[in-house]
Amino acid sequence: MRKCRLLCVDDQAGIRILLGEIFKNDYDVLSVGTGAEAIEMINDFRPDVVILDMKLQDMDGEEVLKNIRRINESICVVILTGYDDITQNSDFDVFKPDMIVQKPFDVFELKEEINLLMTEYFVVVAG
Repeated sequence: MRKCRLLCVDDQAGIRILLGEIFKNDYDVLSVGTGAEAIEMINDFRPDVVILDMKLQDMDGEEVLKNIRRINESICVVILTGYDDITQNSDFDVFKPDMIVQKPFDVFELKEEINLLMTEYFVVVAG
């Protein structure tokens, strides 16, 4: 059985490195720093889950999320954000993320929540 593929999208190199270290033993991890790279990797890397920062330098996370859903709506998307209520003025009701995680986040809780999300994802996909 292949490892799940996880794509980390954050314009802060430190966050990308941290997420890569957290998940490297359980997932095939690829990290990118821009929304454009993320959209390109949806087709090339074919991730099962994307951890997506809401505030990127080239485009916002909502735009990246919309593109991910258009390419493959079954990819799990976890939004990382420092904003309190990102769903208030957005299309999140249409392009729903699977999880929203507030920054700063606890690395152990994040890992546990994503592992649970992936367990549920593979039960649905296999079922």
